[in-house]
Amino acid sequence: MFDGIDIFETASYFTVVSGMASAGLLIVAIVTALLSLLTLKRNRKKMRINKACELALFFSDNIIWKTSFVTDVYSMHNMRCIAKRNALTFTWDEALDIVSDEKLFEGEDNIEVCATSLNIELDTFLWWIKTDKRLDNVFIVPPEGDGRQASEAALRFQTNSLITQLLNQLEWFSMNFNYEIAAEKVVYQSLHQVFLSTVQILYFFIALHNKSAPSDKYYTNLMILYNKWKARDDKKKRIFIQAADRENRKKHNLEERSNRIITNAKNKINRRLKKAGDRSTTKDTKF
Repeated sequence: MFDGIDIFETASYFTVVSGMASAGLLIVAIVTALLSLLTLKRNRKKMRINKACELALFFSDNIIWKTSFVTDVYSMHNMRCIAKRNALTFTWDEALDIVSDEKLFEGEDNIEVCATSLNIELDTFLWWIKTDKRLDNVFIVPPEGDGRQASEAALRFQTNSLITQLLNQLEWFSMNFNYEIAAEKVVYQSLHQVFLSTVQILYFFIALHNKSAPSDKYYTNLMILYNKWKARDDKKKRIFIQAADRENRKKHNLEERSNRIITNAKNKINRRLKKAGDRSTTKDTKF
């Protein structure tokens, strides 16, 4: 009833249509997958930005006030020494090299005590506790009968506990950025100065913690983020200094050029005046 050629052509036609349909479905699947991937990437970026904003708020509420207190009570002599160095390892051997290079604590027998000493007296402790009510949850003020020296010792011990708490919070803060849970560039400009200066002040405290186990360090995420932000900060400072130098050179060259133009103009005027004066003298002589 059917012609064999017609059946073959019909079968070929359906094969082509089927192939085109399969190709079309494949294209649709690829496009859908790409759109899903793009949406997932966009959502992940949004989530990382939101997480960074949450961490910035956490930093503001839980860390900044502690850094203000620690900055006031901790010895500041080491901050400038640490700020000059790059790619710190935070080991005690490195700390001793810094002590030797910078000639810190000369004549002192116990470097550990000197490097982690608190520059504070009882009156300052009591002022801080009275001024910042958040310290009420940190410090237990010793009874007056304990004596000044005993009271200071007790408050120094509690300050060390506060420093440990602060470092643990900075470690958790850093971990979120190192593992790309949050977008660190979102908060860098606002927080990097406080973060870097706090770590620099507490450098010897961290290094002393790592003395007993240099191969299994404490606060490794804090160290990674510190070195990353420090390198970025140094680079930006270099770029700023280079740009300022270029601007100063341009200004200097422009001033030199302006001075040359003015000097040449003055010389030209003086020559013309002299020439005019010479002509006038010559005429007077002839007359």
